[in-house]
Amino acid sequence: MSHLRQAALIAAALAGCAESKSSATPSNQVTPTTSSPEGCSKDSMSNDVMTFKETTNPTLSDHQVGISNIFERELADAKGVKAQRVSASLTIFDPATKQSRKEIVAADSIVAIGNDRYCVVSVVEGKNQPGSISIRKLAR
Repeated sequence: MSHLRQAALIAAALAGCAESKSSATPSNQVTPTTSSPEGCSKDSMSNDVMTFKETTNPTLSDHQVGISNIFERELADAKGVKAQRVSASLTIFDPATKQSRKEIVAADSIVAIGNDRYCVVSVVEGKNQPGSISIRKLAR
């Protein structure tokens, strides 16, 4: 992915997630998410999977979530094994506090958004179009 395209995607995600007065987390600080050792994406009990395209800005649990930078990067799984995994960058903006944070997620990651937790079911890299991320809200 070209640096220009990558910069444009980051700018688009942040523009949709934050107001000019917000205090965004610096881009070099990534909050690690947890991975589910039991494979939360394989849970057949819930069919409420939501799919969002890269560069969109859905609202989940009263937070704006910017989805960007879907590509392969080296990440550790739940057992700590590092490998190339398709992953996405999420910029999560809390309108109540005007704070944002960045999460890098891959399949089977669990991410907290607001008072809820979400399982990343899949992350699909786009070839000639934006990629996508599918998530499922977990029971409390």
